Amino acid sequence: MQKTAGSERPMLRCAPASSAGPPGTVATGERRHSDILLREAAKELTQRQIALVQPRITYIGGSLPIQHMAELFQLSDAYLTPYSAEAFNLPALEAVACGLPVICTAGGPTDEFVPNACALRVAAKLVQSLGDGGDALVPDAESLIARMWQVRSDEMFRLAAKQAGPGHAQSHFTWKLTVDKLIREMKPHQV
Repeated sequence: MQKTAGSERPMLRCAPASSAGPPGTVATGERRHSDILLREAAKELTQRQIALVQPRITYIGGSLPIQHMAELFQLSDAYLTPYSAEAFNLPALEAVACGLPVICTAGGPTDEFVPNACALRVAAKLVQSLGDGGDALVPDAESLIARMWQVRSDEMFRLAAKQAGPGHAQSHFTWKLTVDKLIREMKPHQV
C-alpha cells in the first residue's frame, strides 16, 4: 500500500477485526506517511489493537526504483488503496500492469481504469468533506477487511487478475495511445 488520500483510517480500523488480525501490509513512501499512520492509530485504537496491527505492517521508506516496485507487487497478494479522495491513482494502474489484484474504494477514479477482473471494490459512502467543501468517500472498514481476506483465500481470482491485468494495461494505457487520444482531442480546436 502506498499512501493515498485518506487511506490511513480504514487500514487502522482493520486492527480489531479478529484476534488473528488482518493480513500483513507493506507500506512504501515518505517517512512522514508512516508517522501519520502511527499518530492516527494512537487516536483511534487501543494499545491492544495497536499491538495487533503494528507487527503486520512493514514500512519501506522513500521511493523505490520501478524494478523494485514491480518485484514487490509480484510478491504481494494484492495492492490496497482504500482512499477517500484521489485524482487518478497511478500506483493502482501499475499494480494492474504487474498482474496484481487491486483492493480499491468503490465509486472513485479506479472504477474507470481498474477492470473488474482485477479489482475487489471496497464499499464506501460519499460524504461532504470538511474544509474545502468537496466530496469525499469513506471506505467501509468491514468491507475492506472482507476484501483483504477474500483476496488471500481466492487463488482463482488472483490468477485471473495476473492474466488479465498486464494485457488490459498494455491495450489501454500506453504512451502511444495517450498521445494519439490527446491529438484527436486537440484537432477540433486548431486554428
